[in-house]
Amino acid sequence: MSLRQPITRVPSTPHGLPAYALRLALYDLYASCYWALVIIVYLYYCIIFTADYAALLFFPELCVVNTSH
Repeated sequence: MSLRQPITRVPSTPHGLPAYALRLALYDLYASCYWALVIIVYLYYCIIFTADYAALLFFPELCVVNTSH
């Protein structure tokens, strides 16, 4: 009885890189781009709202308020 295990081939791309490694790399890139986009949008809205509230607090005369009710 032989102790050697049968050799199983890993599916690979034409360039010889294992397909699962390529998929993992693409998914990793997608996930990091997704989270970078989420953080950028979050910071963008935080900056806009902070600037808005700062303008209301420190420069109320610049804010147009409709008081003709």
